[in-house]
Amino acid sequence: LPFDVEGDLAMMVQHATEHVVAPGAFRAQLPKAFDKVLLQALAKNPEERTATAEQLRRGLAQARSESLEPVDIVVAEDHDDFRELLELKLRLEFPNADVQCVANGGAALEVFDRGPASVAILDLQMPVLDGVALTALIRARENSAAMPIIVLTPSGGAPGSRAPAR
Repeated sequence: LPFDVEGDLAMMVQHATEHVVAPGAFRAQLPKAFDKVLLQALAKNPEERTATAEQLRRGLAQARSESLEPVDIVVAEDHDDFRELLELKLRLEFPNADVQCVANGGAALEVFDRGPASVAILDLQMPVLDGVALTALIRARENSAAMPIIVLTPSGGAPGSRAPAR
């Protein structure tokens, strides 16, 4: 419900006088793109409100499409050159995303403590916390259970493709 009040009169007063809180404030996993669409549909002024069900449907479809793109990308990679290359490529591919790159697992955990991310790209072997330990700590956080985590390793691949020992 848009308002948490007791009784019909209180609900009517809230509807008439208070702005609806963005749905994302109650459901952190809801992509931010939906807030704009839903708040417009609930606008107090009918002239500002979404005019038709078809416009609402299109707005929700667009929000869903936008929400498939990562918004906040965290990269934890201790090799400076590789971290820079990842950052450059991610910024090129996802120009609207906030890409945060750090050099170790401890710094990555600090980034996650400040807020959820859309996706994490973690080095398997790095100082402070390795990719496996970091993944476990991230997964223990309530807001990251469904977040994709990609753990990179120099192991495997074609002969000669392994990264030099650090």
